[in-house]
Amino acid sequence: MKITYDIKLADCLAFNDHFIKTSPFMRKAIRKGQMWWASGPLLGGLALAIFKSAPPEKTLMLLAILALVISMPMFFLYPSYFQRSARKQVKSLCAGDDSKGVLGLHVLEITDECLIEKTEYSEDEIQWESIAKIDSTSDYTFVYIGESTAHIIPEDNIIDGDYTLFVSKLNETYENSEANQKTI
Repeated sequence: MKITYDIKLADCLAFNDHFIKTSPFMRKAIRKGQMWWASGPLLGGLALAIFKSAPPEKTLMLLAILALVISMPMFFLYPSYFQRSARKQVKSLCAGDDSKGVLGLHVLEITDECLIEKTEYSEDEIQWESIAKIDSTSDYTFVYIGESTAHIIPEDNIIDGDYTLFVSKLNETYENSEANQKTI
């Protein structure tokens, strides 16, 4: 069974957003960033107070002001900053020469042995055991071939084939291959 579709920059950005929302690794990275960005002004204020030999009351007052004025907004705004930064990186990557075959026409074919992906620039066979997971949203199906890499199948950009039937067959074949791997 085959499906032909067109990948656009918006589809890559949708995957990026989905990955950031669903990946435990990304949620952990955001929490770490929040802590660093929020604690930075506090630590800087503490260092400044110690360096200037401020009395304890002034040090506490300075830290309280920094926490309210700088650290708290940084803590709450960091997730959107992280997402904007990641989107900028995706745009940059998709615009580069190294990304040939990421955007444009794609053909995915399901066989019993593997999933075959064809683009204008390459043809790859992805063994079923190499697929980490298949994740679907209302508009996309993502075939993860690593922790942070996936084939993006956008429902709205199907050129040839039936999206619903393809995704159903994809999930069925993947589950059957996974079950076969566990019994061997």
